[in-house]
Amino acid sequence: MIVKKGIGANIGIAIGKAYLLKEESVVIEKTIIPKEKIKHELKRYRDALLKTKEDLNLIKEQILNSLGKTHAKLIDAHHMILQDPLINKDVPQFIYSNGVNAEFALSEKINETLKKFESIKDPFFLERKNEILDVAKRLMSNLSNENKLEIKDLKEPSILIAHNIYPSDTLQIRKSDKVIAFCMDVGSKSSHTAIFAQSIGIPAIVGLGDISRMVKNGTLLIVNGEEGTVTIDPTPDMVELAKLKMEEMKKKDSYLLKAKNLPTVTRDAKKINLMVNLDPENDVNE
Repeated sequence: MIVKKGIGANIGIAIGKAYLLKEESVVIEKTIIPKEKIKHELKRYRDALLKTKEDLNLIKEQILNSLGKTHAKLIDAHHMILQDPLINKDVPQFIYSNGVNAEFALSEKINETLKKFESIKDPFFLERKNEILDVAKRLMSNLSNENKLEIKDLKEPSILIAHNIYPSDTLQIRKSDKVIAFCMDVGSKSSHTAIFAQSIGIPAIVGLGDISRMVKNGTLLIVNGEEGTVTIDPTPDMVELAKLKMEEMKKKDSYLLKAKNLPTVTRDAKKINLMVNLDPENDVNE
């Protein structure tokens, strides 16, 4: 039994088996493109760029319909990266000047940019790095026609474990009724993935360091979002205690649901107004 401490991104308790999402280290091979085929290679890159923009538009629309405007706006940062000279000018120029394949050019320019983030610890800039990685991963996928994150094959309620889960991938998690929690090596409470987790409504813990290297598929876990802990291979007593806590939380939620439409009146019959600070006001229905 091991207890790992991280950052609770969303409260709640989940008990289940681990499903490990491994990021495979893809080796991008350098291919020399004949001069007469450079124009075709540039078109291939532009087509992948257009497909990536279409993907992001679809993701934004789906998030808008399911999570609302505030969360949909987070995808705007990804659109801005696609419009950045790094993607629109530097990569095509690298293809043209060096006569290489688009995958290699994209990999070289992205890695060159990410090196600038290596010594930065500020959460804001780390989130920008994460967004660049997310966009680059999607663009590379469209270039190579590789499958993106797929969790459709889950046969039982599972806890997703990964080094990193990108913001645009969380939509699949929301659609799945088999994902009961997720845990990541990296991330902070203010990261976009953490913000999405709060709206999905499942327990989530980020910043666990090396959880993806500590568990295997099928390992029994207890995720406690409020405490920010993951218990690996818990004892039977710990499982029973976690189940009791889950029951208590369900009862509390049930009580609050019943109470939400009651009049806001104190015991001495004074009416009070309950207010909330929202930006934008369209989020009131969320």
